[in-house]
Amino acid sequence: SETAGATNLLVKDGINGLIYKHDSSDELQRKIISLIADKDAMNRLGIEAYRTILKEQNSSIAAKRFSAVAEAMVNGKEWPVYTSGPMRLME
Repeated sequence: SETAGATNLLVKDGINGLIYKHDSSDELQRKIISLIADKDAMNRLGIEAYRTILKEQNSSIAAKRFSAVAEAMVNGKEWPVYTSGPMRLME
């Protein structure tokens, strides 16, 4: 669902997962049926979801980025800016 937890931070609809409107069981059903019908798409989404966690959204990266930002703050330096993943700037 689009409103569940960190969905909008982690899932890129159609790339590494599917997002549906939180109150639309019909949309969820359509998306599930589309995956059952298209095993290649299901596999692609699964591989990209795995890559997202492995390369971008994991605790190791989060800890390194947090440390870099904290160090910059303590030393009065410019903070690193991240465009994706943990510690990225939110709109």
